[in-house]
Amino acid sequence: MSMKNIFRSVLLSVIGLSLLGWVSFSFTALNALGPDGDSNLLQWYFDNLVQSEEITASGMPWEDLAVSLYNLLTQMTTVLLSISVVAALIWSVASHFLNIDSPGKAKFYFIYWLIFTGIFMAAIVGIVFWFTKSAAFNAADYLSGSGVTTISAISFIYYFLVYYLGILLGTARFARSSILFGNKLPASDLL
Repeated sequence: MSMKNIFRSVLLSVIGLSLLGWVSFSFTALNALGPDGDSNLLQWYFDNLVQSEEITASGMPWEDLAVSLYNLLTQMTTVLLSISVVAALIWSVASHFLNIDSPGKAKFYFIYWLIFTGIFMAAIVGIVFWFTKSAAFNAADYLSGSGVTTISAISFIYYFLVYYLGILLGTARFARSSILFGNKLPASDLL
């Protein structure tokens, strides 16, 4: 194990993370700019994520709800992307320290990867739950059940894929069969 190999794994992990991570970064930046009254995105939010009847009944101004919803989504996606990056980089570095000293032994470390990934996914679920049920954002009170389900499903699938691409490319070459489908990558010196 050399530092050169670890740095290469980190670089490859960053490349893997950026393959899909740029979408989250762009989405977060777009939400950070705040609502635009004529935005199709804002209209989609109001059509699919919030309970229109409850907003009307409460008398909350739509503009205030829009600002709160954009803040909620900005902060949530920032935290989710950060957790995905950190988890992928931790696994990429840790994979170099697995005690793999014979052919075929890496597949026994699949259970470690599965546990690590399970903890990561539990963190994703917890973060989404906290943001969508938090009293810190007025918008959380007005999210519909289907809106919370939509946010949860998209976050669960998307951030798993971001994390998975990061670890798929960043896992040490000798430990690749410890991750799901990792042994399907070509055994080139670049990867």
